[in-house]
Amino acid sequence: MSLRRLGRDDASTALSLWPQYKDLPYAEEDRLAITRDIGVRLAKKVDPAALPFMAANDPQMKSDDVSEWRVRWPCGPASGIPPASLQPNCRRHWPGRAAGATGACAAPNWPTTV
Repeated sequence: MSLRRLGRDDASTALSLWPQYKDLPYAEEDRLAITRDIGVRLAKKVDPAALPFMAANDPQMKSDDVSEWRVRWPCGPASGIPPASLQPNCRRHWPGRAAGATGACAAPNWPTTV
C-alpha cells in the first residue's frame, strides 16, 4: 500500500511511518500530495501533529489545500473551535496572520493584528 493511500485511509499510521520515508527523493508535487493526504486528514481530526507535519513538508505554502488547513488551524485549537466549523471571516483573517508569522509571502493589505 502506498503512503498516500495509507494517508487517506489511516493518517495516524501514515504519520508514524513518515520518518522512514521522509528522506526519499520525492518530486515536489508528490511530497505535497503526501502532505495533503496525511496532514489535512489529521487536521480534520483535530490532531495536534497536523500543523507541524504540514509546516515541515510545505514550508512555502505551495499546496492550496495544505495552506488552507494551516491557516484554519490557529482559529480552531487555540480557540477551542474545531477547524471544520470555522466561520468564513476567520478563514479570511488568518491567511494574513499565517503569512506574516511565517514570512511565506508579503501581503501588505492583510491584517497583521486581531
